[in-house]
Amino acid sequence: GEGKRKIPKREPEDEARLEFEYLLLLNDAVYDMFSNLTEQMALLNMEADLRSQVIAQVVQDLNRAAAEEIRTLIKEDKVDEARKIDPNRYQNIVDVDEIFRKVMKEEVEVEKSLLQSIGTLDVNDPPRPPTGQ
Repeated sequence: GEGKRKIPKREPEDEARLEFEYLLLLNDAVYDMFSNLTEQMALLNMEADLRSQVIAQVVQDLNRAAAEEIRTLIKEDKVDEARKIDPNRYQNIVDVDEIFRKVMKEEVEVEKSLLQSIGTLDVNDPPRPPTGQ
């Protein structure tokens, strides 16, 4: 023998059926890949949403903490100290100057309304009897 293997002849119907089955399998594989990608995208989107929520929460917390510290310093008459807080203490995320201005404005408003309410008390009013007796 010549050692050559004979390739069996295939009928055209068999070839057509094999090609059809191959295309079906390919189609399924492509759909699977797409659904996997879609799932991955959905997961990535969820992860991104969570990350931005966490970041927003951190920024809120840092802003709140900075405002609290500034307000305390202002109440203790340490306005210069409050104005010069190192942004590094709040990871350079917080706009310390902006918060200082905001808190300062709020404190001034509070003081104004206190002075106004004190101003509406007439010194000549008869003292009120103590309540709860």
